[in-house]
Amino acid sequence: MKASPPARRDGHERNLQQRLFPESGPVPAARTAAPPVEPAKPQQQAEDVVPPTGTQHEDVQAAVDATISPDATVDERNTAYRETQAYVERCASGGDFVRIDDTSMKSIALYTMRNENVPSKYRPEVLEAVDREISPQASTEQRMQAYEQIQQYVDAVGGIGDAGIVAEALPGRTADLLGEAHIPTVKQDAQNDAQGILDVGKRDGEDDYGARRDAFADAVRGESEAYREYLTAAVLERDAGAVKSC
Repeated sequence: MKASPPARRDGHERNLQQRLFPESGPVPAARTAAPPVEPAKPQQQAEDVVPPTGTQHEDVQAAVDATISPDATVDERNTAYRETQAYVERCASGGDFVRIDDTSMKSIALYTMRNENVPSKYRPEVLEAVDREISPQASTEQRMQAYEQIQQYVDAVGGIGDAGIVAEALPGRTADLLGEAHIPTVKQDAQNDAQGILDVGKRDGEDDYGARRDAFADAVRGESEAYREYLTAAVLERDAGAVKSC
């Protein structure tokens, strides 16, 4: 006797169960498992974002979007839009307003975010290291390039900390990397100025330490700690006793 096809056997078993246990109701046919349903992703609160309006507002929005941290909240993004736009409007109210280029706009956006404690895509240690080591003579384009380059370096070595580079070592490495990229640094400024300090102290072939001391004091007055350190090191490298009376 041939076996019944699976479909007929299944139907027979369902009819038998319904006769024996009528209260249980009909037995559903076998079904394949449904694919797992992925949890719904939270919708981005785009409706809460308030885009800037006004002078070069599209450029303002693009600059903020390019420099703000991806982890920034909606409120932080709105603050960045609002305050950057306000900065641009103050510039535009001056009368002889010239359109702000993309690099300068990003610099304004970053400056505004730092003032408003809005996180940027650059780590605080990166910003501090570049600010310490870059020359005041560097252009806006060079400064923004420096932030980008040092952030990329930090990412490449594994971040800030034992797994990457410790925060204390970052300024020195920053000075080296910026120098290699031909971005002017405080270290280079100090090395260029060091010979001038030594030249002031020369009188008829003899060292005039009083004049050199005064020249050194004038050179470091109002300058950053980094410049004072580099200038001292550069002078002593050329003449170990050059500022012994300073």
